[in-house]
Amino acid sequence: MITRRIDGIELLSCEPVRRRHSAPLLFVHGAFAGAWVWDEHFLPWFADQGFSAHALSLRGHGGSEGHERIDWFSIADYVDD
Repeated sequence: MITRRIDGIELLSCEPVRRRHSAPLLFVHGAFAGAWVWDEHFLPWFADQGFSAHALSLRGHGGSEGHERIDWFSIADYVDD
């Protein structure tokens, strides 16, 4: 599992030992969660199937910046993420 921050957004990534699918997968959480909801089971399972699997924490969630402004973010902000 690789954890990084890109422009303040937390990104968790799990790469396959041998890539069998060219399209990467991106997992996006719902309300009151973050990338961590995909971390334990989903990202490793899909990586074992040969996918490059990634999960992000939308701004104000998980390990991303913006917790103090979460009530001000709109759907458009999350689309930008």
